[in-house]
Parts: sequence; C-alpha cells; structure tokens
Amino acid sequence: MEELDIKRAEVASEVAAYLAVLTADNVTIDVLTPYVEMKTQIQMRLKALIGSREELKRRIRVSTVHSALGSEADIIVAVLGKEYKGKEEEKMTIYFQTPELINVQFSRHRRMLVIIGNIEKLANAFKKTRTPYVSLLTTAFSELKERGLISEVKFS
Repeated sequence: MEELDIKRAEVASEVAAYLAVLTADNVTIDVLTPYVEMKTQIQMRLKALIGSREELKRRIRVSTVHSALGSEADIIVAVLGKEYKGKEEEKMTIYFQTPELINVQFSRHRRMLVIIGNIEKLANAFKKTRTPYVSLLTTAFSELKERGLISEVKFS
C-alpha cells in the first residue's frame, strides 16, 4: 500500500471512531474504501482505537465499495484511493475501470458523508475520460464548496 493510502486509512479510522463516540447508539457508520488492503488497515487501526468497546464496534462497519452495494448507513466515511489515472502505460485505477463505484461510494449515507481524499484530483482525472459521472461530481463539489459544506484538511 502506498504511504498516502496508509495515511488515509489512519484518518478514516480516527474519524469513524470519533463519530461513533459522539453520536447516539442507534447511528450506524460505514467506512467505504475501494481496496481490500485499505479495508484491512482501517479495521486494524479501529481495533487499536476502540479496543473491546462492543457498543462502538457493532456500530462501525468497514467495507469495500463492491460489498456495500445495496447497503446504507447514517454516516459514510468514503475513503478515496488512487483517484488519478497514473502513467499511460500503467493500468488505470479502479475508479476508471468501474466508474459507477463513485456513485455507490458517495450515495450510501442517510445523514452525513465524509470524504477522505482529493475530489478535485479525481474530477480532473475523469475529465480525460468519457464518463457521465464527471460533470455531476464536479458540479456537486463546486456547489458544496460554495455553500461552505466542505472542510479540507491538507496533509502530505
């Protein structure tokens, strides 16, 4: 796993644990990631963060985007991974192989969506492809930013 993906997994784990502590017992939290390796990293980090607190463990589910099809949660923590196309000779990342994953990852929440990753980079990379999700993603991102509903945390 790339270092940036490991950092994202750590942040996602901390956000999910924090939200579980702050919200009511009936609020469900799903952490969705496109990659199994990242899912494993998040699960290990969550285990270290919440330990044996069963009331928190049962409210947080970590899944790949594929396994989240048909499910919903009150809060979704969507962890992007490799939202760029990479070099032309390299295989395209999962978002470009299966662009409908964007829809799944960003539409499973009932109350709140937290995105960990770079939406602008994803939208810019998608501009080079012929995918209908690009204009929706770019428009939604711009509108949310204008309304002050996006908080960006930069880390290297």
